[in-house]
Amino acid sequence: MQYALRRLFFLAVGSALLPSANTAHAQLPVTQLFALSPPGGQQGTTLDVTITAGADLDGAKGLYFSHPGITAAIKMAPPKLPQLPPEPLPNQFAVTIAADVPPGVYDVRAIGTFGISNPRSFVVGTLAEVKEQGGNNTREKPQPIELNTAVNGTADGNNSDWYKFTAKAGQRLVIDCWAQRIDSRMDATLELYDAAGKQLARDRDFNRRDPLIDVSIPADGDYFLKVFDFVYAGGGEYFYRFSVSNGPYVDYVLPPAGTPGTKGNFTLYGRNLPGGAPADGLTVEGRPLEKLAVQIDVPADKTVERAPPGTLAKPDEAEIDGFEYRLATPQGLSNACFIGYAAAPVVLEQEPNDEPAKANVVTVPCEYVGEFGPRGNPDWLQFDAKANDVYWVEVISERLGLPTDPAVLLQRVTKNDKGDEQVADITDLDDLGANHGGLSFNTTSVDGAFHFAVPADGTYRAMVRDLALNPRNDPRRIYRLSIHREQPDFRLAAVPAYPANNRTEARPWNTLLRRGASERIDVIAFRRDGFTGEIAVTAEGLPAGVTCAPAIIGQGQSFTTLILTASDQAADWTGPIQIVGKAKTAGADVARTARPGAVLYAAPQNVPAHARLARSLVMAVTAADTAPITIDLGEAKTWEMSRAGKLEIPVKVTRRGQIKGNITLTALNLPPNVQPQPLTLDGNTNEGKFALQINPQAPLGDFTVYLQAQMTAAYRRDVAAAEAAAKAKADVEKLAADLAAASQAAETAKQAAVKAA
Repeated sequence: MQYALRRLFFLAVGSALLPSANTAHAQLPVTQLFALSPPGGQQGTTLDVTITAGADLDGAKGLYFSHPGITAAIKMAPPKLPQLPPEPLPNQFAVTIAADVPPGVYDVRAIGTFGISNPRSFVVGTLAEVKEQGGNNTREKPQPIELNTAVNGTADGNNSDWYKFTAKAGQRLVIDCWAQRIDSRMDATLELYDAAGKQLARDRDFNRRDPLIDVSIPADGDYFLKVFDFVYAGGGEYFYRFSVSNGPYVDYVLPPAGTPGTKGNFTLYGRNLPGGAPADGLTVEGRPLEKLAVQIDVPADKTVERAPPGTLAKPDEAEIDGFEYRLATPQGLSNACFIGYAAAPVVLEQEPNDEPAKANVVTVPCEYVGEFGPRGNPDWLQFDAKANDVYWVEVISERLGLPTDPAVLLQRVTKNDKGDEQVADITDLDDLGANHGGLSFNTTSVDGAFHFAVPADGTYRAMVRDLALNPRNDPRRIYRLSIHREQPDFRLAAVPAYPANNRTEARPWNTLLRRGASERIDVIAFRRDGFTGEIAVTAEGLPAGVTCAPAIIGQGQSFTTLILTASDQAADWTGPIQIVGKAKTAGADVARTARPGAVLYAAPQNVPAHARLARSLVMAVTAADTAPITIDLGEAKTWEMSRAGKLEIPVKVTRRGQIKGNITLTALNLPPNVQPQPLTLDGNTNEGKFALQINPQAPLGDFTVYLQAQMTAAYRRDVAAAEAAAKAKADVEKLAADLAAASQAAETAKQAAVKAA
């Protein structure tokens, strides 16, 4: 079993290290939640929910939701004997959703002996809910459902699930299936048939990997829906949720961003939009769209949480600020759509603009919004700028959750003595590229950004195109081209780290602190508009007995690790915490709260995991378990060393129980040109010195690194549960003996009474 160590601070002003007390940490059991059924419910109802997949769920006693209006109570079985108390039903809960909980997607976590789990999505809807009943694996035995109903089911592997509903001619129905968007492993596929067996529609990947069918009912009668995984996989983690509705559905919004603190004019494009008009021949997968003009209040706080209740945000989308919008109609609320915050006035493209001579003329700064039209069709825009002005040119499209690969060609336009136009390329902008979150939170994006220092007064031209060359003419493929004044800033994401060596593995994980132990939380910085300053990162809202020394994201760096440590007297606790980063930007002090992230599924070694933004950052402390070893590093002070120097820090180990094996210490998260010298303490050694060689090329500045320890040790699992089970066994045996004695006494009394009679 491996044990990962806590933390070491590195503060270089020549070069410096600040360690604090360090404790071993291992891949000891931590509660993990993979699936529950059903994955959602209706506002104002109570429903039965069962954990169907997970790990280390010993003593699962509760569910924790990211909205306080959703609560859970474990279900109890009647006692087996009148003298015994009721027993909890393993992994079964009664979940109550208050009537005022807004519809959307929230996080749910399991609480058990080994802390609080990683999150899984839980949907709150407005429609009536039904569960798959089973036995519906053939068209001859479909499960009947009503229109405007949410259906929850699980893929059965080699089988398909069939449902039947009745509809009337002329109804336009939208069948929207959620799987990947709510953390399911399922690659869901939908097929719709009429009563004669004719296939009317089929879909697979409409919203990311989730399908959607839009159908106009041709005649009154029964219709049959087939749901299955594309490769016929199945099991508890292959769950789905769909609705068959004639309510409003929004495909996309133009513009996809608004100016904070304003009431903006927007156009919704979708289906079943009350008051909507035909959308000028626009179609998605052959189905016509409607459009509806609306006014939307854009919140003034542009640092609002990026992952609102109804949308999915992957790691590369984590830095995009915005808010959620739903259209309210007499037929109910629409699905949620994400609207970003614009850094400059918004300008919509005007067709035709597919040639330089037809370029849209705009005034910068602005945010130019366009649609990638037919395959290979570029968009051109043109603007004037003055020498020494500094702008950032940023394209946002893939980070809107779209299957696009935008690129921008920026040119300077001049004229020669004859008045002929001369064009010189400045840059061909493509792909942000860098992954700052490692395997757990891969932030790589094919969007791009460019620092544009205007070289001279004059005219400049930009061409925007989609390198993905999507063969489908899909109007949802939109983009934002932001040409704005330089505004250095940053955003943060925080992800509980799986304690594998050198961050080579990524798995679902969450923070559980045993007494005397430590846990890592990785913090990723998204630097904006060339911001390179130091970011001081702290943890807030920690319970008594838990500490976390501040960490530094050094100049030019985009990653650090916070180490949370529990004292030997820490009490049981579960609750939310916050990670906050503070820095100076443009001479002003700013603070940014990190957006929580979570790994969804285990990934092979050295392969990026599937991850998303979470809706809360939650941790647990247990007083029932203690760390096998504690390692203290030097003194709680700033350690300094100049370039070309060698820094040695004393190490002291406290072993508990029968921990006698070797312990190997390794430094991680080091800045460039700082070389660690691994230290191994054998089973008879509890003291040593950890060394770092500071090379002459090492950067100056403040940096944070941490140490990781590896060792092999035995671990006794859940001692308290074993003791409780032994006590329960003894109580039952005593009760059985008492009952036997009472029975014997009763029989003796009976015989005496018979004899007396």
